[in-house]
Amino acid sequence: MKIKTEGISEVVLEVRSMERAVQFWSNQLGFPIVEQWGYDNGQFTEESNGIWATWLYVGGPTRLGLWLPRMFSKAEQKMKQLNISSWPNLYDESGVHVHLALHVQKQNL
Repeated sequence: MKIKTEGISEVVLEVRSMERAVQFWSNQLGFPIVEQWGYDNGQFTEESNGIWATWLYVGGPTRLGLWLPRMFSKAEQKMKQLNISSWPNLYDESGVHVHLALHVQKQNL
């Protein structure tokens, strides 16, 4: 099966230092910041004290996400070992988090 894409929707990279990553990708390379999130009590939020994720516009339909590593509690780590259908929350993998999402028109799905 072939899928017709309009390009890349987003790429997410895990970074060790948000400050250094934003300095490079936004300040040095010039990609504008379009959104920033915090992460508080298991939820993404725009009202957190610290920046956990930064989204930058890189052209066309594409944005670049810069995310800090996510630290899981012992209970979350244990839950992630169970079948995904029993998870009460959605957990990313943490550790080297990288993902790529394609931009596909609805009629091409």
